[in-house]
Amino acid sequence: MIIVNAEDLAETDFACYFNTHLQITNMTINYNATDKTLTISSPEPIYYYTFRQIMFGDTSRKELNLCSPNSYTYKLKGGVLPRLRYSYVNFTASHNGGSLPDINVTMNIIDSNVVNIKWNYVNRPFGWFKPFEVPE
Repeated sequence: MIIVNAEDLAETDFACYFNTHLQITNMTINYNATDKTLTISSPEPIYYYTFRQIMFGDTSRKELNLCSPNSYTYKLKGGVLPRLRYSYVNFTASHNGGSLPDINVTMNIIDSNVVNIKWNYVNRPFGWFKPFEVPE
């Protein structure tokens, strides 16, 4: 794939594609300053019947690197497991990729084999919606 007039993409530092099974394949990136083009290519053939989407971006702009497994995971803030003495627990989690805000999580045991999980951003950025909440 060649993107023309790509001066604003010169610092692109990640690219990948997802197949229909959501498996990630990293792609190579080459910016040509003379032609002002960004070339993104695959190290292996891409079969269009299994192709889903291409992701690319610049981590220095705090763009979410969806090519990295860290983009899909959070960790307990402070690394301390919450106390599980009662039918509910609250904790804060931090994004492993470092580009999304911390989240507060509340887990309630409602009935045997039924757990209700609610979460929200610690400091929700302006314009971001409150996450959908399943009623108890």
